[in-house]
Amino acid sequence: MRSLAWAPDGRLASGGEDGTIRIWTGTGTPVTVLTHHDGPVRTVAWAPDGRLASGGEDGTIRIWTGTGTPVTVLTHHDGPVRTVAWAPDGRLASGGHDGMVYEWPGDPDLPVLTGRHNGRVRSVAWSAEGRLASAGDDGLIRLWQADRDALELRGHVGAVRSVAWSSTGRLASGGEDSTVRRWDPDEWTAQVFTGHRDWVRSVACSPGTELASAGSDGTIRVWQTGADDESGESVYQGHGGWVRSVSWSPTGELATTGTDGVIRIRTAGRPDLVRTLVGHDGPARSLAWSATGTLASCGDDGTVRVWGTDDTPEAVLTGHRGTVRAVAWSVDGMLASGGDDQTVRVWDVARRTARVLRIPGAGVRSVAWAPSGKLASANADGVVRVWDLSRPDEPLLLTGNEGLVWWVAWSPDGRLASAGADGMIRIWAPALDATPTVLVGHRGAVGSVAWHGDDLLASAGDDSCVRVWEPATASEPLMLSGHRGPVGTVAFSRCGQLASGGVDGTARVWDLTQPVADLLAEAERRHVRPLTREERDRFLVGSSHRDVASPVGDPVIPAVVSEESQSTGGR
Repeated sequence: MRSLAWAPDGRLASGGEDGTIRIWTGTGTPVTVLTHHDGPVRTVAWAPDGRLASGGEDGTIRIWTGTGTPVTVLTHHDGPVRTVAWAPDGRLASGGHDGMVYEWPGDPDLPVLTGRHNGRVRSVAWSAEGRLASAGDDGLIRLWQADRDALELRGHVGAVRSVAWSSTGRLASGGEDSTVRRWDPDEWTAQVFTGHRDWVRSVACSPGTELASAGSDGTIRVWQTGADDESGESVYQGHGGWVRSVSWSPTGELATTGTDGVIRIRTAGRPDLVRTLVGHDGPARSLAWSATGTLASCGDDGTVRVWGTDDTPEAVLTGHRGTVRAVAWSVDGMLASGGDDQTVRVWDVARRTARVLRIPGAGVRSVAWAPSGKLASANADGVVRVWDLSRPDEPLLLTGNEGLVWWVAWSPDGRLASAGADGMIRIWAPALDATPTVLVGHRGAVGSVAWHGDDLLASAGDDSCVRVWEPATASEPLMLSGHRGPVGTVAFSRCGQLASGGVDGTARVWDLTQPVADLLAEAERRHVRPLTREERDRFLVGSSHRDVASPVGDPVIPAVVSEESQSTGGR
C-alpha cells in the first residue's frame, strides 16, 4: 500500500502496488475498487467537494467522482506522479519524478507550471489559506508565491519526503535525515524533533497541537508541539487532594478525579480549557470513557454516575452499599462497577437496573472487560475472578497474588494483567490456563496497570514511579519519576500518551517519543551541571526498551534522582 486519505464524510481511500484504489467504510470491506491506473498508485487525495484524485507510476493523474466514476485524466507529467493535493478552493497540485510542480486551476489541458525541484518531487501540501508547499530529493522545501520567486526552506540533510500544514499555519516536514521539523511562519525557523532511526516518510498534523510522523524504522511517533515550543512534562494541578483516576476519551480529552470528588476534563490540545463536573458527595474513585465518548464515574457515596454533555449526570445509578471503587465500559457499551459491598454490577443504564455478581467475603477493587466480552475483577482476597456472563455462577479463579489485588487490565489480544499489594505484576495468556508471567521492579504495592496495544504495559506504584514494560522481551522497564509520593493510576491515550495521577495531587502526561540523548542534555542544562554516572544510570533505566519518555507540554524534566516513598497506599 502506498497512500491513504480520509474523505470529508469519513470514508478512507487507499492506493497500492496492485494498481487499484480502494474506498473503505467502517465495515472493514472495500465498497469500491477502482482499476484504471496502469501500474502502482502512488498517491490519493480527496477534494473538499468529495472528488478523489490519484496519481501513479503510469504518469497520469485521475479525477474520480465521490462514487468512483472516472471524470478526467491529466497527463502532463513526464514520469511517475508521486504526490497530489487539493486546495480549499478546489485547485489541485501535483509533483512527480520529473521534478515539476503543477497547479491545475480548472482546465485539465492548461495546468500552471508552478516551478520545479532539482530532483524528484516527493510531497505537495496546501495550507488552509491556500499556500502551496513542495518538497523533494534536492533537500529543499519550496513555498510558492504568485508572481514571486519561491521561498526556500533549508535544514534537512538529504531528501525531504513529506510536508504537511497545521491548522495554525505552521509547516511540518520529514526527511531522509531521520528528523521531523516544524517551521514557524514568522521567521521560518525550524524546531527539530529527533527520535526516528531511519527515514521519515510521512508527517501529518492533528486539528490540535499533535504532529504525527511515520518512518522506515517501523515506528509512528506523535509529538506534542505546544505554544511554548518545548517538549516536556505536563503537570496538571487543581485537585484538592490525591488524584485517584485518570482516563482518556476516544477524542483525546483527559478526565481526572480524586479525593476532592471533582472531575476535571481537559480538552485535547488545549489543557488550559477545563470542564468541571461536580456531583459526587465525597471522594471519587474511578473514571471510564465509553467508545462513544460517555463518561462514567463512581465514588465513596455509593453511586455510579453517567455524565451528559451539559456537565450534569444523565443517570445516577444506585444499588451498591458502600464505596464503589471501579467502573468500566465494554466495547459494546455495557457498564460494570465493583465495590466494597462484595458485588460486581452490570448495568442497564437506560433502565437504571443491574445484574449482580456476588463475591462473598471479598470487596472489589477493579473491573475490566476483555475484547471477547469476559469480565474480570480484582478482589481484596487476592483472587482475580473472570466472569463469562452466560455462566455467572462459575467465575474462573486466578490465584497466586500475595495480598489484595488492586487492578486488572486486558490487552487487545486477550492477555490479562493484574497488580496488587505484593508489588508484582502478573500476566496471564489469553487461555488463562497457564502459569502467569511475573514482572518485578516496583518497591511496594502496584496500584494500577494499563496496556497500550499488545506490546506496552504501564504500571503505577507506591514507590513514586511509573514504569513502562515490554512484557514480550523481558527487558528492564522504563522508569518515569517525578511524582512526589505514591502513584495510584495510569492510562494510555489512543495515540500513546501516558497519563498518571498520584497522592501529590498532580496528573502528569508523558510523551514516549523524545530520545534519550535529548532528555539527558535537557536534564543537564536544567541542573546546571553534568549528571553523575549514578544519576545517568538511574535515569536511563529501561532505555533499551525504546526511546526514553519525555513528558508533554510544560518543560519540567522528570526528577533524575527521586526520593523513594514508603507508603501503605490507602486507595
